[in-house]
Amino acid sequence: MALTIASNVLALSASLQAGKAGNAVGDTIRRLSSGLRINSARDDAAGLAIASRMRVQVSGLNQARRNAGDGQSMLETASGALDSLSARLQRIRDLSVQGLNGTLSLTDTDAVQAEINANLKEIDRLTQQSTFNGLRLLDGSAGMVNLQVGANDSDKLSVNLGGSGFGVNALGLKDFTIAGLPGTVSGLSVLQGRSTNVMIDSPTTTVHWPAGSTSPNLVRDVSGTIYVQDVDGAGKPTYQQVGYRPTTDTVTGLSDVALSPSGPPVFQSPAAVASRAIGVPSLLDNTNAPIAGASLVQADDGRYFILKAGNYYQASLGFGTSGTVTAKAADMTSPLTAADFSTLPATVTQTPPVDPAADTVAFQDASGVSLSASASRLLQRNNGTYVIEVDTGGGNFRYYDAALTMSDDGTTRTMTARAVSTTYQSFTDLPSVSGDSTVTIDPAKVSVNYTDRNGVTYGNVLGLDASGNYVFNLPQSAKTGTLVTAQDGSQYIRTVNGSEDVLIFYPLTFTALTDASTNTTVLNVVEAGEGIRLKQPLDPLATLDRALAAVDAQRSLLGAAQNRLDSITNAQQTTATNLDTARSRIEDADYAAEVSKMTAAQIVSQAATAMLAQANQQSQSVLSLLGRN
Repeated sequence: MALTIASNVLALSASLQAGKAGNAVGDTIRRLSSGLRINSARDDAAGLAIASRMRVQVSGLNQARRNAGDGQSMLETASGALDSLSARLQRIRDLSVQGLNGTLSLTDTDAVQAEINANLKEIDRLTQQSTFNGLRLLDGSAGMVNLQVGANDSDKLSVNLGGSGFGVNALGLKDFTIAGLPGTVSGLSVLQGRSTNVMIDSPTTTVHWPAGSTSPNLVRDVSGTIYVQDVDGAGKPTYQQVGYRPTTDTVTGLSDVALSPSGPPVFQSPAAVASRAIGVPSLLDNTNAPIAGASLVQADDGRYFILKAGNYYQASLGFGTSGTVTAKAADMTSPLTAADFSTLPATVTQTPPVDPAADTVAFQDASGVSLSASASRLLQRNNGTYVIEVDTGGGNFRYYDAALTMSDDGTTRTMTARAVSTTYQSFTDLPSVSGDSTVTIDPAKVSVNYTDRNGVTYGNVLGLDASGNYVFNLPQSAKTGTLVTAQDGSQYIRTVNGSEDVLIFYPLTFTALTDASTNTTVLNVVEAGEGIRLKQPLDPLATLDRALAAVDAQRSLLGAAQNRLDSITNAQQTTATNLDTARSRIEDADYAAEVSKMTAAQIVSQAATAMLAQANQQSQSVLSLLGRN
């Protein structure tokens, strides 16, 4: 081997081996000091990943096992509450068997019913107050409870705590009463009453005017009859009698007024007066003295004459729509004779037709004083009688019953409408009407006065119970009440009598009056007869059996779930143990093997160090060679 000093290959080789031995010693020291075979990913990358995954699984399984324990506690709590509930139901059944015995008096059955009601209250209390960590277990609000019983998403156990629950209502035991008359009732919160002050012009009122109305207004006469006032094409008022049906809804505060015509317009333009037969006319001279032995005739030119002893006395014809026809001579001194006519006048047998709408009419009051023609108008009622309409100004009108008379001398015809009395008909605005109301019992809008069987009246008794439903509170008599309707439609006051909660039903009378302008209602409720009990249901024992069966079914369900949780817990324990064992084999250090490795590595390290020293000394031999020269 060449002897060199520039490169000490042996020393380099010894140094390399000493480093490796030192690293081996360091690895074993780290493993022995940490107890782990894998202290970093460089020790065993694959093993580290596998061990980490196993550690996660073990940790998840341990937590899932604790979850299962929590689930067990929850189910045991629910089962315990159901046990108590079942005991209450069984006690109610025993009491029902006792109370159904016909040998008991009403007082006895009320005492039995009082204990039944106490147990029913306890059932509701258990249902509402049986909770686990804030979760209601028996009222159905919990729904489907998912228990995480494994380390993976799908590892769930579902327990159904939903449904309608196990309260009195859910078990079909609402108003459970063992003695009384058969029948069922339902709650009553909407009543039909009367309404006042339904304002026609209010924005909360919808008025349905008759078809064709242009400027309608609601008015009434002195008798209280209601009309729709409108205007015709000439701007004159028209009146149509109407039927009406106002309704008010207390929920919305809105009113509706439906107006329906009950006949044609009250007044209309007068119809033409047809000719009518003249029986025996009354013939008068110019002094109104009767003329005997005469007759009434009419010439071709239309003039009327009274014919007596060959003399023709010109006359005017006076007549009305009925009654006697009168002919009055204008002059008894200058009669005409037959020679004065080309054709002899003929006997008059009918009055001439008259059209009041086309002819001029003079108007008079009951005293015969003329009325202004521009402020007066002749109208006719539906029954054919005549009316004088007088405009008194300011949009006000008076209507006088009138008699119509005509005067006709053959060339000039005049009509006179005269009031038959000073009494007149007038119309006044009707700003509001009264009608029906639909009353929804609501403390915000309705006040209730309650009169019991003893005649004692309690004021302002309406309130709300814990569930937000209305209730009549009568603290003085220690009872509460609501309204119900029986199957036959009859209405009752359902009272809860005293602390014993015995249900007594009283026949009901009531009045409900709504002020539509303020949407406030006063409801007066009266106990109108002896109180009765209603047996509900008709099959109390069978109903209780069904309730017990429902409770037992839920207890079975919870028991099965508890058994499953036991199995799950055991399986999780086994799985976690096995996974932890496998993880330990991969990750934990084997002290026996590691100590052996450390000892060997230390020996090699010491030997390498010694050899490194020897290799470094080998170059000194060159100095010996140089010294000899």
